Amino acid sequence: MTPTLQEYSLVRTKTEKKQQDYSFSDLSSAFYFVVIDLILGLQDDEIQDSITDSNFLRVSHQKSGHDRGIDALYIDEASTPPILHMFNFKYAETFNKAKNNNLPSGEIDKILGFINALNQQEESLLQEVNLVLASKVQDIWRIFESQNPKFTFHFCSNHYKNFEQAEKERLERSIGKNVDIQYHLMPDLIKYIVSADKQIINGKIKGIDKGYFEKSDGNIRALIVNVDARDLVRIVLDDEAIRNKVDMNDNEYEVMKKFRVLEGAFDDNVRTYP
Repeated sequence: MTPTLQEYSLVRTKTEKKQQDYSFSDLSSAFYFVVIDLILGLQDDEIQDSITDSNFLRVSHQKSGHDRGIDALYIDEASTPPILHMFNFKYAETFNKAKNNNLPSGEIDKILGFINALNQQEESLLQEVNLVLASKVQDIWRIFESQNPKFTFHFCSNHYKNFEQAEKERLERSIGKNVDIQYHLMPDLIKYIVSADKQIINGKIKGIDKGYFEKSDGNIRALIVNVDARDLVRIVLDDEAIRNKVDMNDNEYEVMKKFRVLEGAFDDNVRTYP
């Protein structure tokens, strides 16, 4: 993706809105709320509870301390097995920095050290990190007593460039096979925003007679069915009642001329149903 000022401005505008909503002194704090919402879809209070960044705790008038490169940690205990979402954030204050600079790698060693201490259940870790992060570490160790959670580490930034290649390879080689690394850079953030802003278009359709059959390919299942071509138009019109009316007769199809087609229905190229 070629960097554009328009994309940078889109992310910055959403970040500035969060900054205004919560009277944050810096954009970096607001960026946490924008990105975690895009990735995990959490409520703002859940996001705030997940933030372990020392600077954020300090400006929020909470007891601060070391964060070991872990800016946020969310434990999804509703998943089976539980998923430990760990985050590291970097916010570029200018478009030039966002498009020209690589993702900063200064905290890689701190992150690797934290994950190793977490996996080794080093009690000293509780004394080395701030109280919010220490509490979450204890929660994780409690989960390990009965389950084997998954680790997902999210590197999040409005930069366009990832780590320098040598640093990226060192990180992925050293972090351990049980940790899934996900990078959420500017091109990814734009996709999330566009997807989040899309209108959900639902409709009902009825097959003709029993002319259908199922096709499977591994864990993918598809249902192939004969339908009236007019119904394909009906289910993408800008009227929910019409989209759900599956028993229209020939005369009733004329009413469709009064409505327009929702072009957002064609944003995805759906070919199979999992």
